[in-house]
Amino acid sequence: MRNVFLSVVLLAPAAAQTTGAIEGIVRDPSAALVAEASVRVSETATSATRNLSTDSTGYYQALRLAPGTYEIVVLRPGFREQVRRGVELEAGATVRVDFALELGEARDQVVVVAAASPISISPADWGGWVRQQELESLPLDGRDLFELSARQPEVNMVRVAVRDTVRGPGLKLSVKGARPNQNSFLLDGIYINDSAASAAASASGNTLGIEGIREVRVVTSPFSAEYGRAAGAVFTAVSKSGSNEFHGSLYEFLRNSVLDARNFFDDPAERGCRRCVATSSAAC
Repeated sequence: MRNVFLSVVLLAPAAAQTTGAIEGIVRDPSAALVAEASVRVSETATSATRNLSTDSTGYYQALRLAPGTYEIVVLRPGFREQVRRGVELEAGATVRVDFALELGEARDQVVVVAAASPISISPADWGGWVRQQELESLPLDGRDLFELSARQPEVNMVRVAVRDTVRGPGLKLSVKGARPNQNSFLLDGIYINDSAASAAASASGNTLGIEGIREVRVVTSPFSAEYGRAAGAVFTAVSKSGSNEFHGSLYEFLRNSVLDARNFFDDPAERGCRRCVATSSAAC
């Protein structure tokens, strides 16, 4: 008698964690649904374009879009062309953009420059984001790409936790009271937890490379089906993609007591930095 063993491997789609979606409904001036309307979704920085059309219910959906700023164009014969610019899309988010077409010639165009509504009812949007502007502008001593996640609700940095080769040298983050080793850390959908189930880190104790990161998303429980392997939270970092413009970055971190604000016990008559005052040095 032969024994047959069947092995089944389930792979969660990493693209759902590093991409987003744009959806909406197209209506005419009488609020009736518009079917077979042409919809063009274009990423502003790379000019990547997705062409689709509305179904019989006037609904359209563009899946697996890279994070970025998008322009959406809707066209239907007998109506003016509708353009929505400045639609920001984050990884793992579903942005709702509805359109109300106006009667007119096809050569007429109605352009709206505005971001989509930040309110979403999709369960895939539960959690918080550390966006590119925050990553580039807020000061970070160690330049750890997950450190700013502590600004999100229910995320606390455990500073008294031991950070060594046995327990992991990376950041210790507790989400909703869970242990720091109950989190998952992903970079472009790939798990980067170390052997101690903590955040991966270099010899400096930091996860470096923040200049190449577009955003960091913190997904808290309850998770959707695309996430798992964590009882605390899932920290997802998405790297930057190329664009049609040349750009770079310059970083400087300055820490000096001269720039510190005076506290209650400082003598207002004293001038100069604290080191010079303590040593009675005339040169500062």
